[in-house]
Amino acid sequence: MCALFDTLIGDADGIYDPSTYNDRLLLGLKGTMSEAELHVLKARMHEGRRAKAARGELVLGLPRLRLRPAPP
Repeated sequence: MCALFDTLIGDADGIYDPSTYNDRLLLGLKGTMSEAELHVLKARMHEGRRAKAARGELVLGLPRLRLRPAPP
């Protein structure tokens, strides 16, 4: 969509033009790396929760309860 309207994309590393092949390739690689980082972070957080549970330090809140009036 950005390439159709000649829109530039910028981040801390530089400015990219999605209408050029090299910039599209680089943006795709950055997106893939970002997805991989999110996967690693999620796995580490899950393992941290499991380790806390094994030590008995995991604290979870109670689920919220919705009360309805009794039927007539």
